[in-house]
Amino acid sequence: MTLLADWSEGQEDVTQILEALGDKQLPVLAIFPAGDPYRPRKLTGIYTKAELIQQLRDAGASASSQQVAGE
Repeated sequence: MTLLADWSEGQEDVTQILEALGDKQLPVLAIFPAGDPYRPRKLTGIYTKAELIQQLRDAGASASSQQVAGE
């Protein structure tokens, strides 16, 4: 699932999500691993494509992608 939140007008729901993630630095990207959804992996500020790919690999495959792969 993808969530895109625009905080340009200081919306309260976006503020609550950022506070729950423990970070108000923008941009913030949170990856919620299927096996540990309560401990998101975060990338904040400027990050590289390689850093994003590594975080996605570390998070592991989602349940739906495992089903597609036949695992």
